Amino acid sequence: MTRSNPETTDKKLSVLTVYEIQTHTLADGWVNTWTYEDSNGDMRPETFSSREAAQEALDDYLRDLADDVALGNITDYDREDFRIQAVPIIATVEGGVA
Repeated sequence: MTRSNPETTDKKLSVLTVYEIQTHTLADGWVNTWTYEDSNGDMRPETFSSREAAQEALDDYLRDLADDVALGNITDYDREDFRIQAVPIIATVEGGVA
């Protein structure tokens, strides 16, 4: 007979999916370079609850980049340097992240 570890079985785990906008970098490949400042003043990686929300944010950003190119503020950019990636997060029933 095998016994299960009560600490493991008491905490039910679920997998949640969030979406992040990744930028292709020469040094590190595809990474999430988008951040926000939380209520404690700490910088956190930006994620989105749906692919649609991430796409909307990326579309807004690319429109801003296009405006900056048109104004001569920046050189051109490559749309292919951005992608939306699903990221699984394992969470406990208590709401923490495993």
